[in-house]
Amino acid sequence: MPANLKHIVLVDDNETTSFLNNRLLGRLAVDFLALYSKLPQSVQDKTVMAVLTTSMHGADTARVAQYPNVEYLTKPLTEEKMQKLLAKRFK
Repeated sequence: MPANLKHIVLVDDNETTSFLNNRLLGRLAVDFLALYSKLPQSVQDKTVMAVLTTSMHGADTARVAQYPNVEYLTKPLTEEKMQKLLAKRFK
């Protein structure tokens, strides 16, 4: 991976595309949530990280649950969900 590549954000709700993207990033040794969790706590505290998905699959929720500073939101994103997220993260 190029040293100057500092951020990766992939957003896709197509299961096949997400699978292929995850395989590619895995092969490149890029695991975003794992890297995010290694950032200094002061940086994590200033960042709201949320996974927005249609999936309620137990494996997906469990994967995100291992990262305490990452929120798991199901689609559709609503004003109520955003207000709860912001209230939780910015008390």
